[in-house]
Amino acid sequence: MNDVLYEFLDEFVVVYLDDIVIFSQCMDEHVVHLDKVLRRLKEHELFVKKEKCEFASSEITFLGHLVSFGQVRMD
Repeated sequence: MNDVLYEFLDEFVVVYLDDIVIFSQCMDEHVVHLDKVLRRLKEHELFVKKEKCEFASSEITFLGHLVSFGQVRMD
């Protein structure tokens, strides 16, 4: 995943093994970032499991933490 998404890492993507987090300042920007990541995955014949995805969430659980705008808390 790091090799496939290297161009986006730490700019608007964080990857841990097969987990991908896309972060953005606003929804319009998020749609653009999401499109870039999904296109890159498709180019490399990689796919996401729809049931494991969360889109346009203001708070997510990632590696045992609750992550939201400007905050990281223990889950």
